[in-house]
Formats: sequence, C-alpha cells, structure tokens
Amino acid sequence: MRKTILLFGLLGVASVCYTATWEVIYYWIAPDFSARYEAHEVERVKASGASQAEIDKRVADLKHFAELYKNPVVNIAYTLTEPLPVGRVIALVSAGVLRRRPVDDADPSVGASSAPIAAGSR
Repeated sequence: MRKTILLFGLLGVASVCYTATWEVIYYWIAPDFSARYEAHEVERVKASGASQAEIDKRVADLKHFAELYKNPVVNIAYTLTEPLPVGRVIALVSAGVLRRRPVDDADPSVGASSAPIAAGSR
C-alpha cells in the first residue's frame, strides 16, 4: 500500500513538473502555439475532404478551445490532467510488480539453498 501511495505521489510531482514546463513553453517560448495549432488542424480537416460545414464546425471548436486556453487556470487544469490516465496505470502496475509476496514459513525451500556453503568461499 505504501508503494502505491509513493508511486501516486511521484505521479503528482511529475504532473506538476510537466505542467510547469508546458506553462513556460506556452507563455514564453511559443506564445503563438494556439494559432499555429488551429491553422494545422484546419489544413488537416480540409485535406481529409471534409465538407465546408464540418470545417466550419472544427474552426469554431478550435476558436472556443483557444479562448478557454487563454485563461491560465483552465490551461493549468487541462495540462495537469494530461499525464494522469497513463500515469495511474503505470503506478498501479508498478505497485503490483513491486508488491512483496508473503513468505511461507512452512516451506523450507523458500530462501534456502540446497548447496552447502563451503568454508572460506565468502
């Protein structure tokens, strides 16, 4: 149980580091990210042969998302949730792999070697 808590704690720390890095990139390194992403998506939808109504709907969705994403609280909330689904699975699998198996005291073969240790071999 402690390992599971530790792994989820590490997931939280990793999520915060990921979010902090993205905020620096989004606001200082690539402040035009939303506009470039929107242009790329519009070109992708046009290239797929979508109708003008579908293209217009996608553009409206992208503009709405870009407007929401300008709010730092929304930006941080979205970014914090991105690594969580995969991180939860990794944390649970890791906790399962790292879980200690109970040692059966009744089984003499557990933890014992069948070969005697020769004197001076250590």
